[in-house]
Amino acid sequence: LNIDVKCDKEVYKPGETAIVSLKTTDSSGKPVGADVSVGVVDEGIYDIAPDDTDLLHDFYPNRSNDVETSFSFPEIYLDGGDKGSSKIPLRKTFRDTAQWNPSVWTGENGETKVRVKLPDNLTEWRVTAIGITDKTSVGMETENFRAKKELMIRLELPQYLVSGDHQRMTLVIANDSGKDQDVHIQTGVTGASVSKAAPTTVHVPNGKPQTIECEVTAGDPGSGTVTARAWIDGGPTDGVEQSFPIEPHGRPVLVSQAGQGSTTFDLALRKSADPKYGELTINLSPTLVGDMLSSLDGLIGYPYGCVEQTMSRFMPSVLVDKTVKDLGLPRPKQLDDLPKIVRDSLTRLENMRHRDGGFGWWEYDLSDAYMTGLVLDGLDRAKRAGIDVSAVGVDPTLDWGMKWLEKNRVQPIQYADGEYWTQRDKFYLIYSMLRWGKSDAGKYLAGTDLKQLSAGDLTQAAMAYYAKGDMAKANEALTLLTAKSAGTDVAYWSEGAGYWGSEMAASALVAYTTIRPTDIIVPRIVHYLQVSKQGDMWYSTRGTAYVLIGLTNYVKTTKELSGDSNVEIVVNGKTIRTVHLDPKVPQSPD
Repeated sequence: LNIDVKCDKEVYKPGETAIVSLKTTDSSGKPVGADVSVGVVDEGIYDIAPDDTDLLHDFYPNRSNDVETSFSFPEIYLDGGDKGSSKIPLRKTFRDTAQWNPSVWTGENGETKVRVKLPDNLTEWRVTAIGITDKTSVGMETENFRAKKELMIRLELPQYLVSGDHQRMTLVIANDSGKDQDVHIQTGVTGASVSKAAPTTVHVPNGKPQTIECEVTAGDPGSGTVTARAWIDGGPTDGVEQSFPIEPHGRPVLVSQAGQGSTTFDLALRKSADPKYGELTINLSPTLVGDMLSSLDGLIGYPYGCVEQTMSRFMPSVLVDKTVKDLGLPRPKQLDDLPKIVRDSLTRLENMRHRDGGFGWWEYDLSDAYMTGLVLDGLDRAKRAGIDVSAVGVDPTLDWGMKWLEKNRVQPIQYADGEYWTQRDKFYLIYSMLRWGKSDAGKYLAGTDLKQLSAGDLTQAAMAYYAKGDMAKANEALTLLTAKSAGTDVAYWSEGAGYWGSEMAASALVAYTTIRPTDIIVPRIVHYLQVSKQGDMWYSTRGTAYVLIGLTNYVKTTKELSGDSNVEIVVNGKTIRTVHLDPKVPQSPD
């Protein structure tokens, strides 16, 4: 496919609308309709990361054993975040991408036009057009144009300052008027002070940008703004404005406490700390349900979408929703979009299943026993919660699981990164397949010596034996797991292979609440997980998901919804507030 890309001009002013014409023809030059993606991106981006698009590889890929992750960091603006006298228009809108249109149809005559409203960047833009026809012919073409003015002024500032910082500020003045000029400059600063001001007039030769430096000192925490205006008497003008955050000289401290009755904690403050900008935030929850709901925000809004993160978003959302229903609680606002979450997750999982039937982390890596078990586990839990998961047919995955278990009966598979499968992978896959009624998977537990297993392996072995119906072995595994625990008021285990942060304790909680929900170790594990929470999440999305699975099991057992309570908050011996907690309102506005 041939794509001809042309712009109606070579040079535009910031804020203008560029007209990009597209023409698609086949190899013989005959017009042909094509679906074209059009991106207009700051050329400077490609200086950092060159475009290595390979149409043959991208449209007709081989299945590979590597993962490539690309992302755009939206807070980097190569044009400096420019913005400018009350009578001089200010440039305020700055973006690295002027437009991204994933689907532009060129029609039967193979021609169309795209209008691109340019932001205020002074830069060179690259138009990239990639198209495909109904017959899967593909092509790619690029075109460049510039956004400039006869007189241009840029600000070069740091992305942020800390209160009291001294920082150099740079102004760059470019004169493309065709002759040397005396340029008047006016600068203004809010939120900071200027210790070395810029001159008011600078002689700028044509085509030779001049750089001016001044120094600023960051003021109180909040934000600072710098404006710069440039003009030539009776000639062109330009103005820019850039805002930047000013952070306090300090760092946030998170302290988690859980339990009954009174609790106290100390916060050490430096003598130099400014009391005007310190802040203490206390979050209270009458039950574990409140903690569970606050953690859903991070999982539901998590921006990436590998198999693990898809399951970590889908599975706990379904389980928490069922739990609040079973407890007679009002449905939390986080779950208003549950039908969409379910629909999107199931569609994504079906699309990410490998040709061999298994699942890996991504669409084109190797199938992985643990990730396959995770999908089967999550789908079964969702099905038991009343969700129709038939959109993901599990038969191919169960077939892959049996083949994998048979192959690993004798010789373990080596993954692409050199790592071998672990006992944990094997037990988790067996457990998940048994949940789906694949009873033959239980035979691969034969010969297991529980006394030789690590804590991480024991958690999954206990679940596998439980799913098989062998309660003696399941309880033996948990007894051995208890012996490996640490802590007094809390219970935890050191991180095992393949476990991150609190995930080991979370997996253990799932095992105990499933097999021995009244075991005396369960409240100690819950206590440990409460105090190890990092904000609204735990160490990883998968760890957070497993904590929520365990907590939903625990809450169903404890039925902890009886009795209102008042909490008195005392700071330095002075009561600052009394909060009423209603366990039937897990997310109280207090």
